[in-house]
Amino acid sequence: MRNYNLFKIIISGIIIILPFISCNNEIKEVNLNLSGLNMGTEFRIDTINTNDWDSLFIVKPYAMIDSNKYNIPKSVLKKIEFQTLFDGYCSLLFFKNKQLINYSFIPRNISDFSQIKEGSLFPSHQIYKLNDKRLVVIL
Repeated sequence: MRNYNLFKIIISGIIIILPFISCNNEIKEVNLNLSGLNMGTEFRIDTINTNDWDSLFIVKPYAMIDSNKYNIPKSVLKKIEFQTLFDGYCSLLFFKNKQLINYSFIPRNISDFSQIKEGSLFPSHQIYKLNDKRLVVIL
């Protein structure tokens, strides 16, 4: 009887705590304010997106994402793939330990990431430069 009561307490605790743990793992869209960057400015995205991430993947307009390679939940993948149908946006995908944690849609008229090499993961400490045509280049 005593073991049964202990079992009930443990199960109740798991049921109460589980929703809080799973809420912290939600993949969220983040709003990156890159409009304040002046042309010719060098910048690091980890100073703009201060969430805990270690690598960045850039998705250009009309690009396809290998969902098997990047382990992206279908609900989020649909949002990102829909956004790639528009020429005016690049998508930035933020990973931590190879798991997607955040994503952002960047208007190309603000900061255009479309000229960066496709299919690469960039470290969080990567330095970029916004050139005089608002194209982002890697330094």
